[in-house]
Amino acid sequence: MSLLLDELQRFSEFAKQSIDAGNSNHLSLDELFDEWRRLNPSTASMEEDHAAIAVALEDFENGDRGEVAGNLSRRVREQYGIDK
Repeated sequence: MSLLLDELQRFSEFAKQSIDAGNSNHLSLDELFDEWRRLNPSTASMEEDHAAIAVALEDFENGDRGEVAGNLSRRVREQYGIDK
């Protein structure tokens, strides 16, 4: 079986189990797929996440503490003319 068909079958089983258990009554198909992807991340996705975390940790170790969220929000609101 191809990798794509195997993955499709695993998602189908997840969706059926969620529906049977009543866990997906309020979820759209897209939301159900998002939940499945959250619980079953792809290798590429995990590698991207790990690389991003490694870069962020390196930045932090080099003294980059980022920007306070409130300051960033204020700047974006000013840039786009959005009131609080």
